[in-house]
Amino acid sequence: MKASLNEILDESKIEFLEKLDKKVVELKTILVEYNGKKKSDINLDQLSNVTRELHNIKSVAGSYEIDFVVSAVRNISDHISFIYELDDNENIDSSLAREIFELIEVFLKDIKRNDQGIFDSQLDSLVKTNSNLKRVLLVESDKTLINHFKKLFKANGISFAIVSSGKDAFSRLLDEKFDLLITDLHVGKLEGPSLIAANRVSGGINKDIQTVMLSVSYFDLLPSISVPDLFLSKNDKILSELESFLTDFTNGNFEAKLASPLEILCLDDDQNIHDLLNISFRNHNIIYRSAQNISEFISQFEKKKPDLVILDLILENENGVDAVKKLREKGSSLDTPVIVLSSLEGGLRNELVRDIPFIVATLSKPFTPKSMGKEVISLYNTSRKSLLI
Repeated sequence: MKASLNEILDESKIEFLEKLDKKVVELKTILVEYNGKKKSDINLDQLSNVTRELHNIKSVAGSYEIDFVVSAVRNISDHISFIYELDDNENIDSSLAREIFELIEVFLKDIKRNDQGIFDSQLDSLVKTNSNLKRVLLVESDKTLINHFKKLFKANGISFAIVSSGKDAFSRLLDEKFDLLITDLHVGKLEGPSLIAANRVSGGINKDIQTVMLSVSYFDLLPSISVPDLFLSKNDKILSELESFLTDFTNGNFEAKLASPLEILCLDDDQNIHDLLNISFRNHNIIYRSAQNISEFISQFEKKKPDLVILDLILENENGVDAVKKLREKGSSLDTPVIVLSSLEGGLRNELVRDIPFIVATLSKPFTPKSMGKEVISLYNTSRKSLLI
């Protein structure tokens, strides 16, 4: 009787596991021999071969859905990447890699009875116990930028893992514990904002971690749940700003804060939105003023110019762009940072950029009240740097 596809795959999987048992011992032996040696005393070509072997193991184990092995090998690869960042005279500590290899060996002794969930928990505990360092997941493909980031991570004593796509990042966020996510805007089909949103709604172990997004500019409508805790502009100041941020992060001072009270004027024709925003800003040192039509908005703006404007696009018989034009006709200009808040999905991008010169973000309805205050503060603080106000 001809074997089924499942039967063939099961046999192939068993063969792979038998070979893996021997390969784990071989690779562990190499890394154990490195422990305590200076980087200049090891064979980097041999280390590259180890890295390649680990990559192959991860790929095949993933195809056979042996998720624990995939996660374990990822962590060993991360540990090895730190060796490459050492100076030639620095000593190598491969103890964590050895312990993870030993955990894989236990797992492989009787895989049929092993509960992968238990081993995932042990792996996470092992990684965290062996390192009190903050752990960062960087999603970036620019090799030059990655090299600069690595140097800053090392200088600040930060452990890191690097992937080039949002899809790979989301997989790791589901399986491994991190303290911070730094992602570029364009990272494949699962772009930066979508990755941030997917992680937050996943209910996984990283759903509440801090997030940073790297971007040149961003004007498309962005749901509140996709807004990072911090934007870093990809300009000539990014490295100095990242260095300053990482210092605060490692010292536990990450939370977006206001140096002085922030006065916001919001134009929206829905009182329910004003009520929600008022609640969102209640504990954030924000003075909130509301207007439900253009004439009321202009009157309040001329009476006292706010620090920040939140502008709805679609009003009853009017729109937010009209408010800007009418304000200009009266001899005033909207020269304060603007956050556009709308339920529209695109379509007005060019018009917005042309008629509202100081847009710092575009957020979509519905938004998340619990996080809105923090997000607005982060956007405002970023705008102060980019607009030099």
